[in-house]
Amino acid sequence: MAETLIRGRQAVVAVVDARDDDVWVWWVSTSLALDMGFSRKTGAWELSRSDSEFSDVLEGLLFDRMVVATEAGRGAIADAGVTDCRWVDLSATFAAVVEVREEYQAAFDAEQSSRTKSKQMKPLHWPTLPELLDLENPPPARGQAADADVGRCLAIAAWVDGLVRVFEDIEAVRGDRAFLRDAFAERDFPAVLA
Repeated sequence: MAETLIRGRQAVVAVVDARDDDVWVWWVSTSLALDMGFSRKTGAWELSRSDSEFSDVLEGLLFDRMVVATEAGRGAIADAGVTDCRWVDLSATFAAVVEVREEYQAAFDAEQSSRTKSKQMKPLHWPTLPELLDLENPPPARGQAADADVGRCLAIAAWVDGLVRVFEDIEAVRGDRAFLRDAFAERDFPAVLA
């Protein structure tokens, strides 16, 4: 029986950044249960630390979600008194995506080597992985300057969105080959919590 895939808010990464009084939160869905075909960025908020509801609103936006935050974003989270965060280790998550791809490739290579020359399969074609993200200095999102007020938060959300899309494509390659479908169950995006 296949493992239950993560759904709902637990499958959402909340990206948090801040500058001065402003705090930005951008949600990115990591659920592969949805055949989205469009951006996984599912919501964005601009908050003010001086707002009397700031702490409650930020806590609600982060509740039960995975969190990626810049240093300034972590400061805003601490200022709001939010202590129960599901922090994502982006480097470990990136490595986990690479590991899944390598596991599928190794299974393919083993299957290929067991076949006669006339029964060889077409090679697997993997999507290109993005460069590992520098959280404090992300590349600008398409059409947005990274130094614009919300630009860094958007750039990080776009990178997470891109990594999830790559993983979705890796899973599609697995799903296209019967022996890989038989050997490996469908997987969730392998977010690694710190």
